[in-house]
Amino acid sequence: MGSPHAEMKINMGLRTATTVAAAILTVAVSVTGCGDGSTNRSNPSPAPVSPCAPDGSGTYRPPLQVCDATMVWSAEPGIDLYSSEATLVRATDEADLIALYVGLDHSYPGYAAALADPNRAKRYEAGEVRRTVVGTLLTHVQQIDPTSDGFRAEYCTLINESASTSPGDNRWIGAMNRGDSIAAEFTRTSTTSEAPDTATPYAPAPDRLHWQAPTYNVFDGWTVTFGTGEDPAARARCDAWALSLYPNAPERGDPILLQAPPAPQPAYPGWPAPAV
Repeated sequence: MGSPHAEMKINMGLRTATTVAAAILTVAVSVTGCGDGSTNRSNPSPAPVSPCAPDGSGTYRPPLQVCDATMVWSAEPGIDLYSSEATLVRATDEADLIALYVGLDHSYPGYAAALADPNRAKRYEAGEVRRTVVGTLLTHVQQIDPTSDGFRAEYCTLINESASTSPGDNRWIGAMNRGDSIAAEFTRTSTTSEAPDTATPYAPAPDRLHWQAPTYNVFDGWTVTFGTGEDPAARARCDAWALSLYPNAPERGDPILLQAPPAPQPAYPGWPAPAV
């Protein structure tokens, strides 16, 4: 079973599921064991506010269906995750996932307009993936090559540390495999952009245990075209990366029913905090 990019399913490892289940049980025991057994009915604790909930400012917030998931990025030596090219690659993969899980209308600012292939947008309309995802999505940039009017990028996706559930279903589903190899071509349509400078590391938004997202249009001045098919050489590079993290991961894996969803790892490198 592949990632939602290819077969529209979510995966994670058995060891993570067991560890998270134990952690959740420990927290539950500690919480129920606190206090003197009485309930403060006159001054109840306020309900927590989701960091993904709109705050009235009009600033983009990721949808609740991905709020409890994070993206952790890495790259081959020599590739700077803060470069304008890698920043655009990161925004593209994350926006693609949100469009699959929740719908194109809920994805990153400017993503829909940047899609060069109308068939990509139609893919999001199918609604085959509509689900909630939690845990951590791992993505690795393998290659960025300049073209005459932009650049081409290859990257690998792994969702072995995440899980998902469909609307109306209380089961968490995961699996273990080597993920997917994806290629995309980025074409420059304008030399003017309102995007902030991301050439140097920035302080990410403070809440790194929830989905972080750009608040500006990363796609301003660009179009995105996803590759079709899978290049064997790129597939081999992604296999090598996946196996470096999960030495026993099969090429494809069967779905696994989990007892509890996995806890997310801190997002990396994340996105700049919204301007105050």
